[in-house]
Parts: sequence; C-alpha cells; structure tokens
Amino acid sequence: MIARLAIALILALAGSASAAQPPRAGTGARDAAQLVRTYFTLIHARRFAAARQMWGGNVVGSRAFAGAFARYRDYRGLAGTPGPVEGAAGSSWVEVPVRIHGLRRSGAPFDARGTIVLRRVNDVPGSTAAQRRWHIERSSIEPRLTSE
Repeated sequence: MIARLAIALILALAGSASAAQPPRAGTGARDAAQLVRTYFTLIHARRFAAARQMWGGNVVGSRAFAGAFARYRDYRGLAGTPGPVEGAAGSSWVEVPVRIHGLRRSGAPFDARGTIVLRRVNDVPGSTAAQRRWHIERSSIEPRLTSE
C-alpha cells in the first residue's frame, strides 16, 4: 500500500506530460542516481515511452523497448550509491550500481545486480540543455535495450 502511494506521488509530481524529462538538470552523482530511480519507477508503472526517453541515442525503438519488458509481470529496480563523476573530452559519466527483481510472466522470480552508466555533456559552448542532462548510456542488466 505504501509503495503504491509512493509511486503515485512520484508520478503525480513528475506530471503526465513532462514525466519523460528529469525534474532538473543537476550535474552531480546524486542527480544521476535519482534519474535511475525515476527510470525504475516509470518501468514499474509500465510507462515505457517516458522511461525510454531517459536513454541516450543508442536505445532500441519504442516498440522493441516496450516489448523487452513484456516477459515480466513485475519489474522493480533499486539504485545504489553512485560512484564518482568522471570526465574527459567534454563529457561526464557516472556508474550507478543497481539491483533488479520481480516476477517473470511465468511467475518465476528473478533477481540480478548490475550497473547503469549515465553520461552528460558538460557545459561546453554549443551544447544543448538536453545534452547537459544525465541520460542512460548503457546498462549491464536485463533486458538489453541498446541497439549496439
């Protein structure tokens, strides 16, 4: 009951039209970890279009993204403490350890750990606000969502 209320509150605060964008474009590791938490909240709520927009340009198409979660009845994720923000060549990135768990469509439970890497362009001349926001660059957890 409390978990449902928390999810409803997060989604209400995010707003229905703007939930695809993080609430602010913070530059710290905590801001990146918050994006991962919001991402998992959206996946759990089956708001795949909004969750997909938190990825960078190498993510699979909309149908493939939503279809990747069809084999799960319940998909939940937890973000751990992010590592330090590192950077080079005008970009910053941070690794966030994550744990996913839930139920497959068959009813079988699953539990896995991995890492989500987030990236952002630093405040360099010519960069856009969208480029300066954290976005998911890659993930070691299932399902695989990049088109690489």
